Amino acid sequence: MGVAQEQLALRARFFDPSFLGSQWMASALLLYNDARDFYGNRDVLYDDPSNATELVQDFAIVRYKRFGGSVGVGHI
Repeated sequence: MGVAQEQLALRARFFDPSFLGSQWMASALLLYNDARDFYGNRDVLYDDPSNATELVQDFAIVRYKRFGGSVGVGHI
């Protein structure tokens, strides 16, 4: 779990090496991100929806939400 100003990241993992007492193994992973990233280090041109003109600043901020996961099985 990660928490910051107006950001949240969650990750949950399950792994059972002997799924239900059998010779099979099972795993699952879920993740959720509601975050923002900063790109660039100088003269980044980006479009600000709250302003009608293009701005040149040192960085661009990108907000995103991501949800995903994976499921796995195996045999011993």
